[in-house]
Amino acid sequence: MNEIKRNVVIIHTDEQVWTFLGCMGNEEIQTPNIDELAAAGMLFNTSYACSGVCVPSRACLLTGRYPIAHGITCNVQTLPDSEKTMGHYFSAAGYRTGYFGKTHYGGHDNDMPLDGWTDSFIWQKQYNDYLRKNGIDIRYPEGREIKHPEMRYWNVGSSNIPYEHYFEKVIADRAIDFINQNKNDPFLCFVGNIAPHNPFSPPKPYDTMYDPDKLSIEPAYEHELDNKPPAFVRWVEQNRKYTSERELRIYMAHIYGLISLVDVQVGRIVKALKDANVYDETMIIFTADHGDFSSAYGIIGKSWCMDDRLMRVPLIISHPEFRNARKRSDKLNENVDILPTVMGYCGLKIPFAIQGKSLLPLIEGKAVCHKDAVFGYNYFYDDKNHLNQTIIRCGSWKLVQSNDFKGELYDLKNDPRETVNLIDRPEHATLVSELREKILRWHIQYSGLTVSDDAIEKCWEVYSNFYDENNFQG
Repeated sequence: MNEIKRNVVIIHTDEQVWTFLGCMGNEEIQTPNIDELAAAGMLFNTSYACSGVCVPSRACLLTGRYPIAHGITCNVQTLPDSEKTMGHYFSAAGYRTGYFGKTHYGGHDNDMPLDGWTDSFIWQKQYNDYLRKNGIDIRYPEGREIKHPEMRYWNVGSSNIPYEHYFEKVIADRAIDFINQNKNDPFLCFVGNIAPHNPFSPPKPYDTMYDPDKLSIEPAYEHELDNKPPAFVRWVEQNRKYTSERELRIYMAHIYGLISLVDVQVGRIVKALKDANVYDETMIIFTADHGDFSSAYGIIGKSWCMDDRLMRVPLIISHPEFRNARKRSDKLNENVDILPTVMGYCGLKIPFAIQGKSLLPLIEGKAVCHKDAVFGYNYFYDDKNHLNQTIIRCGSWKLVQSNDFKGELYDLKNDPRETVNLIDRPEHATLVSELREKILRWHIQYSGLTVSDDAIEKCWEVYSNFYDENNFQG
């Protein structure tokens, strides 16, 4: 390991649209601390998750490997014991490793040392124990008790948990304690926020921070469901039953409040690094696992497609050697690239099993390109549905190849909202063939484990009664 002590802090949100930050040009949301982090580092405009749902995406980030390699392709699977995570690599290198917050990556949630984490405070059990010890008789995540009077189905409203004991505040407290306790030793700190994922219930004052009537929602586009996969059309049409325009605005106000709540914790963590005199030797990363429709197509949620609103994620890397450089990058990258980046920064050897590519040469100005293409993969099945999708983005072109549809081709330069599927245009036939060949070669090169046949009945689409509006619970 390098003689220079180098630390890493990763701040991770759940289901955050990549444009929901002030530094990404959003003038309606207040994220001053994250914006400052971007100003003191590199902001990546075209970062992709390798899956559009929680567990596979986190597994990619923590292993540096694609879903087709580590075998996690939906939310109910677990990582094989043969897979090594970020915690394993850093603890083996002598680092103190802390994981605070939502895990949900298919690892050992109830025995974090098995995944290399020397310190941890994880979501449901430990946080619920914390609430009880502090005299708060509320089970988290909050459910039916959270109900805005204008929301028919979704659990959107004000939390009954005060800010001082709210999840994002508590895990930031734990991260700050970890930083202070390990300031003389190299450390890796992972902060896994649940926000802005449901429950959409920010505490006061964040619950009323935004006026729904003053927020923008995604416009509807004429024929926006034309030439789309049948499963996705079915998903959208069913989802639209649960959200009116007014409900979408109320929802947006609450998730913006949750993001601003996270932003305050980012500021607290950065201040703690400065107070502990380790800020100048710490790489700080802000990112998310995937996005959300958040009013696009008139719906909430994610599933059944690989739209950029789901697949693109925010990524900020604040690096001590060029802070205040105010850099932006439009280079394509994937969340599998984060692990080799932090390992390279800390002087750890990057093993062959890691499939991502370090962003350090790009950050340090030693490279002008990173990857010519990025990929993502989704796989889901139950007794009524079978979804198997791969995406490739190459330049401004994006191809989505599905098991039950002819495909989707989008020119993101001229059609960033993916409103016109060009797959049938004869002038693009050669391009489609080339992209399909790249997808095939990607599968051949990186496939590791076969897709698991774990029980699927725990999947949200099944247990939520999504296709029955009389029983639906958001």
